[in-house]
Amino acid sequence: MTSLKQGVDYVIENGMFVFTADYLRRRGKCCDSGCKNCPYCKKNNNTD
Repeated sequence: MTSLKQGVDYVIENGMFVFTADYLRRRGKCCDSGCKNCPYCKKNNNTD
């Protein structure tokens, strides 16, 4: 198991772990959980 690195894979906002877009992109797919930085989710893409 690979350990996550704060500031690279996640940040802490209001006591919550928030994955970075880079980490989510490396994960390879959307989990449909509505992640704030999801590079796959249409609501987070500003390519209208």
